[in-house]
Amino acid sequence: MVVAGGVIRVLVGLQLLGPARLHRAHLWRIRWRILERMTEGLPLPPERAVDAHKGSLGRLLVVGGSRGLAGALHLMVGGALRGGAGYVVAAAPAELASGLTVAHPEAVQRSLPGTEGFLQAAEVELLLAELEEADALALGPGLGLHLATQDFGLDLLHAVARARPGMRVVVDADALTALAHADRSGGLRWEA
Repeated sequence: MVVAGGVIRVLVGLQLLGPARLHRAHLWRIRWRILERMTEGLPLPPERAVDAHKGSLGRLLVVGGSRGLAGALHLMVGGALRGGAGYVVAAAPAELASGLTVAHPEAVQRSLPGTEGFLQAAEVELLLAELEEADALALGPGLGLHLATQDFGLDLLHAVARARPGMRVVVDADALTALAHADRSGGLRWEA
């Protein structure tokens, strides 16, 4: 059954570069040129030792996600894995666990109970052991803007400041919003 007649697969945005029937090898050359321009001047990642393994390449704890906002967490976890983090732990509400496991089976999943799909301040205690093991923390992607979730984010940052002063922390997305609206973010010192 023919529905649309002839179908030609073309990457979105490349139609402007020429005729609709771009040769596959030409598409790869275009992709490569775009990638070269995007990464021009950026340093290459360091070479890995022959005996390197995920435990020797850094441990990142990514905390975020909430009902309806799982995509941001998926992007952060995927980016960390592609960027070379050796051991990535994704901590999120339990209802997001199956999606994370399917999308990123190589990441370790730490399911937190959550309430109706959102993290609560009481759950910070459940992450203290992970914080001790982590080399860095990424907090905020898809965290959500519920008041209890913002309290969770601030409490987690305070826990990091107490337990792991000097730990590398990336505060992203909704965690930045929580900091901007918090009257109790005092005591947290940020360095670039």
